[in-house]
Amino acid sequence: MKLRLLYSTSSTSCPTIYIAEDGDIVVQGLRLDQDTEGELSNVLAGETAVKISPQLLLGAAAEYQQRGRQLS
Repeated sequence: MKLRLLYSTSSTSCPTIYIAEDGDIVVQGLRLDQDTEGELSNVLAGETAVKISPQLLLGAAAEYQQRGRQLS
């Protein structure tokens, strides 16, 4: 799977949001600690969750709307 950078709020590349070649979104962020992971429901084998700031999510959404289909 090839990824294209969509948006980051950091110059160190984490956290970052990417768009995959199939159009899905990939999120890179800090992994949750075990206690917090235990609060998640219906986690399937191979799944995990990461923590990101609201600014990253909103910035990525704005960038996606602005760049549109150029990303996929």
